[in-house]
Amino acid sequence: MATQARRRRKTTTSKSKTTTPKPPANDYDDLPYNMVLHGLPGVGKTSFAANSPSPHFIIGKNERGVMKLKKRRLIDTSIPVDTVTDWQELIGKVNELADASMPHKTVVLDSATVFEKMCFQYMCDKDYGGQFTDFYLYSKGPKQAANREWTELLDALTDLADAGKNLIFIAHSAAINFQNPEGPDYTRWVPRLDTKTWEITNAWAEYVLFANFHVNVEKVGLRDKADTTSGSRWLNLQWNPAYDAKCLSECDPSIEMGSSGKEAYANFVKEVGA
Repeated sequence: MATQARRRRKTTTSKSKTTTPKPPANDYDDLPYNMVLHGLPGVGKTSFAANSPSPHFIIGKNERGVMKLKKRRLIDTSIPVDTVTDWQELIGKVNELADASMPHKTVVLDSATVFEKMCFQYMCDKDYGGQFTDFYLYSKGPKQAANREWTELLDALTDLADAGKNLIFIAHSAAINFQNPEGPDYTRWVPRLDTKTWEITNAWAEYVLFANFHVNVEKVGLRDKADTTSGSRWLNLQWNPAYDAKCLSECDPSIEMGSSGKEAYANFVKEVGA
């Protein structure tokens, strides 16, 4: 099932200025969204997601960020968290949360990077006899996993959206070398996923947010030196040669995250009307 699309705001022009009218009530602001949030460690991905409406977390075995935030009482300690250890358990949990009687409004998956490993392990065991050498040969296994098992997960998440749930898919970021066909190659930030997995996930997501730190770099003699007093946190909402991002609605390229997850999520809602 395809996720119901929001209607884009129309811009009207007068002789004096260009304005974007406020959309009618109940037009699209109350529709669920699906989002990929990737970023650097410690930038606030988990605290951002924890401040979404009535979140319910599904986490991989080694993703303990939300539990640490709860232990330190930096987020609501009553937020439900389910830990899954393999691919079939993840699919089962996602299907379970599609139940309309469940009270949560947002499902948070942490993280895509860990869940992809589960997906690959499941596919390798099932179709390649547990031999990862064969699985990765000519990238055949990862492509099959993305087209079959990972697509099954995205379909299950779409069912959640159709049931009225917001979706936040957290991912770790990796700096990759982009082979530029029009000029010199350069480095950019993307979710730490196989190329095919990310291609499918990027097409599925309505929002792709890249969270990072803004660091001032100053010239000191012949060398560049980072200013250790800088480091404000920003959410990037539009594609840039330096990173993958996109925004379904009209929005600024970047917004400040502020000093807390609550402020970061509020700034996101204010910007895009989610």
